[in-house]
Amino acid sequence: MSKDALPQQSLIALLDDSFKQLESEYQAGQPVVFFTGYTSNLFLPPPDAVLKLFGISSPTLFGIEVAEQDLNLPLDIMSSSRHKLTTSGVGLPSVKKMYHWTRELFSRVVTDSSIFNEHAIAQSALVSSNALGWYSLLNNSEDMKRANTAVDFDAFKPLLSFLTQRCKHDIECFERIKQQVDEQGFEAMTLADKLQLKSPFWLKYSEVEHSTWQTFSSLLLQHEQQSITDKESELLAFRYLARLQLDFYLEATAHYEVGNILSTTTDANLVLKPDGLLTKGILFYTQGAAKNCFDGLLHEMVRVYSIKPGSKCQWRQLATHIVIDESGECAETINDKQYKQLKDWRNNKNMPSAKKLQRFFASLVGADDIDCMVVFLSYAHIAIALDKLLTEIKNPFVNVKYSDDDLDLVLKAELSRYAEYYLRCMERELPKVTADET
Repeated sequence: MSKDALPQQSLIALLDDSFKQLESEYQAGQPVVFFTGYTSNLFLPPPDAVLKLFGISSPTLFGIEVAEQDLNLPLDIMSSSRHKLTTSGVGLPSVKKMYHWTRELFSRVVTDSSIFNEHAIAQSALVSSNALGWYSLLNNSEDMKRANTAVDFDAFKPLLSFLTQRCKHDIECFERIKQQVDEQGFEAMTLADKLQLKSPFWLKYSEVEHSTWQTFSSLLLQHEQQSITDKESELLAFRYLARLQLDFYLEATAHYEVGNILSTTTDANLVLKPDGLLTKGILFYTQGAAKNCFDGLLHEMVRVYSIKPGSKCQWRQLATHIVIDESGECAETINDKQYKQLKDWRNNKNMPSAKKLQRFFASLVGADDIDCMVVFLSYAHIAIALDKLLTEIKNPFVNVKYSDDDLDLVLKAELSRYAEYYLRCMERELPKVTADET
């Protein structure tokens, strides 16, 4: 915590104060919408936004259902009305039920053995940092809890370390912003003030270069005075905005891939090259050999399985691992349906459910290598999430000025930087593991 950190306050006290304030300000007929994080915070996106990229359409409702099942803690709000909690809003009676349920939830899950204790969670809530959501998510992840207590190296340790540090620095940033707002008022803060407050965190705790931040800040300040209209400047702004938006995701992905690789080998001659399955898959896309990240991953799998001794894998052979309902179909028709479905996947159409994807990789890998199947499946989910993220970044800029090709060219160039993220992460993490082994 910074030396000027805000006063400590218990988590339950914060929750009680928030509810009392909401109750006093509540006006009949004005629904209350529960906050799910600041999507505009590119330094630390809310977990709600990240989980949606992984196919969880309503992370808040999903979290409630998990807590109800795992903790036997039912929420007395009808299932048909729960979607309103984060969309159109609910009335005060439902807010009271949610308040009492959340209070009981905190008392059960935030303990001395949690990865993040009550003080850390309270600090994140006090300054409205997206770290609040991440702390809750990580505290309830079995993979992260195992990594946190593991004596030896664990595949999730690098990712847990990255998320912990990013959350810590985001809280520090929001503490500074809150202090300045308290001193001079929000209305008095200019865009230049806000950029100046965020600048040291982006430059010290991310992979964003000084020149990128300076140019991006200059473009924002220029746009504030007079709208940028020339194509060259707009595309430059798009490039740097995309770079900032991708930073968190590329860092997180690199830490996850590095963790998986170091759990199998620490041979510097092997790991200090951008040759990992996920890295190569992404590069297949950015270098133009694949249609998207998921297609790139499938390209790399075809390549890997083709060089195995006694094995020759082509697209039709890969397609045979897609499970199709065979009732009433001849073998040839089944094979054709499998191949058509694989082509759809490669073109980002009719994408598979999580269950279907799991069955595909289970068939591909075989029953004897569950660990490999889990890694393949996770890489596939990451690749699909990156494809969705690129679409989200691009959509606001699609208009008559730019073709998809203009924007895709920029995004591919930015995504190709993933190999650098991977190498820098591996150079930091490898000495830690080899030192532990020694």
